Amino acid sequence: MVRKLGLIVLAALLLGGCGDRIGRSGLSRAPMMLALHGSADGKPQIFSYTHRLDLILPQGGVKRSFETGRDACLNRASLHCDLLTASLSSGESGDEASIIVAVPHDQVAVFEKILTGTGASVQSRSANAENVATEAGDNDRKVVQLKAWRDRLAALSKRSDISVADLMKVEAELSKAEADLGAAEAEKHDIDGRIAKEVVSVSFNERESVLAPIGRVFANAGATLIDSVANAIEFLIRVIPWLPIVLAGLWLIRWLWWRRKKAS
Repeated sequence: MVRKLGLIVLAALLLGGCGDRIGRSGLSRAPMMLALHGSADGKPQIFSYTHRLDLILPQGGVKRSFETGRDACLNRASLHCDLLTASLSSGESGDEASIIVAVPHDQVAVFEKILTGTGASVQSRSANAENVATEAGDNDRKVVQLKAWRDRLAALSKRSDISVADLMKVEAELSKAEADLGAAEAEKHDIDGRIAKEVVSVSFNERESVLAPIGRVFANAGATLIDSVANAIEFLIRVIPWLPIVLAGLWLIRWLWWRRKKAS
């Protein structure tokens, strides 16, 4: 009983020491990152950037421009580019493609220049910045706290005077701490990746030719004709039941007109 009480007190002291260390450590971001994203008042201003680029190309130019951007991301080491998604499709309105990449800040303009060098024109562009300083700081503190708690549990599990029952409890808590730490480190990796590289989403579309509307009309001529015939048949079906009533009304009007004319 005394041994269990001692273990409980020791665990409480470990938790307290863990919390004190977290309070003293503060943000653990690398100095270079803070220097790149610091502000005048000393508070960290860390941003995650996303870009949207809509390109318009001549007829038949989508595939070549798409492949140029994709291959540059995959093969040009100087871009430090990660290819996230890529898709290419063909339809009646021409080829369409999209690509999403992640590149460092100083390579965003370089990647755009590669794409526009294929004959593409920028139809529209947009950029969005999200301040992730709070998210990054909270995650850093969480990782430090979980590491400290894991290490203390590991040290506690190695004590020679620990009972089997208490060892099982410590091992269970240690396993949970390891799982929580893995999830927190994965989240940290994601946040650091969003800070280190900017996501660029690009869409490729063909410029419509002058005769394209006429071509679409002829392409859909059969379907349009069938639809019109169906509408005409539906109209007749709706009108036929009313024909006797309409004819009777016309006959009555004509008969009343004839009677009035005869009386006069």
